[in-house]
Amino acid sequence: MIACASRYMDAADENGVAVSIKHFPGDGVDERDQHILTSVNSLSCEEWDASYGRVYKTLIDKGAKTVMVGHIAQPAWAKKIKPEASKEEMLLPASLNSALMTGLLRDTRGFNGVISTDATPMVGFGAAMPRSRSVPTAIAAGADIILFNKDLDEDYGYLLAGIESGILSEERLNEAVTRILALKASLHLPEKQAAGTLVPPPEALAAVGSEQFRAWADEVADKAITLVQDRKKLLPLSPAKHPRLYLNVIQKDADPNNEFTQMWKTLFENEGFEVTVRDRRVSITVQDFMTESLSPEKGKLMHEMYRSVEEMKQDYDLYVYVANMQNASNNTTLRLNWNVAFGLGDDAPWMTAEIPVLMISTGYPYHLFDAPMIGTYINAYSNAPHFCKAVVEKLMGRSEFVGVAPSDPYCGKEWLKW
Repeated sequence: MIACASRYMDAADENGVAVSIKHFPGDGVDERDQHILTSVNSLSCEEWDASYGRVYKTLIDKGAKTVMVGHIAQPAWAKKIKPEASKEEMLLPASLNSALMTGLLRDTRGFNGVISTDATPMVGFGAAMPRSRSVPTAIAAGADIILFNKDLDEDYGYLLAGIESGILSEERLNEAVTRILALKASLHLPEKQAAGTLVPPPEALAAVGSEQFRAWADEVADKAITLVQDRKKLLPLSPAKHPRLYLNVIQKDADPNNEFTQMWKTLFENEGFEVTVRDRRVSITVQDFMTESLSPEKGKLMHEMYRSVEEMKQDYDLYVYVANMQNASNNTTLRLNWNVAFGLGDDAPWMTAEIPVLMISTGYPYHLFDAPMIGTYINAYSNAPHFCKAVVEKLMGRSEFVGVAPSDPYCGKEWLKW
């Protein structure tokens, strides 16, 4: 992580851009999300020092100009900085916690740049205390910039009232403004504004999508895509061996004619496969079993669920799942939820002992936990077209799998590797 972040900082510096290292004091320990609550980094001080703390310290020493502080509590360090801290103070988000912003980030880690809060309309910030207190408290605790407002005029009023009530001192406010001005000066923004070069000219956009950029993107895709397992030696694929392919794309848009599904259909058809696409708009419910007359679509699906195995094998030689699912602010834990009734097949991978089955994940890299019966599993990490095309190149054996998993696709479950 340090190597990746350091190279990113180098590129930003070369282009006159200030990076923001985030989300202090460290996201990812808690599987929940600050958009919907105050999450908790529950590591001990020693564990934090050896992981998150090491990353932050390295990037601070390298010259990171800004840090974004998350709505994340770090009870161990809050208690160490302030031994008399109550439970409420220990669970206060870092964006409102002087022990973490001033004590840990500034005093202990030596950060002297600009501190920004994460977005303050998020629940992790808003639910911690009344907004009339939280707005001035964030600045008083060490933040220099408040990111986003509920209502700008109201927040400005809360800030002024906080100065009048003594929550926030003018000295701390002036310090915050000075840091912001110093950041702008370090990026030479006043000179660029005076010279009319603050915003690049329109012709600079010609670099976007250039041949060089596309080559870099293709190289990233080639090096990233990871073959997690191919237990039955299915790869490389061949339409000669498995001509009839059943394609099931799992994503929010269940329409089989959507652009992403059709892209995958075309990619496989261009390789010579005969492709049938699963229509995930259709599912069977308990009530359908008690209905005398089903729609043609449901009737077809019901037949697929109850027909013989041999009939299914006569129709399809290869089943391909493409799981196009990404985490979101209110969807922090993803699971594969199949369309099933009474636990029956439908589109769940019941057929893995009958025909070859392949899964490609274009987002979330941990689907193997919910589909351990699938012997061939690939993490692509992106649903961008050049990543999908690179996957097909590797499936067909024209390109080697060279990607190394950056995280554990087996979710710490050793038995998944057996």
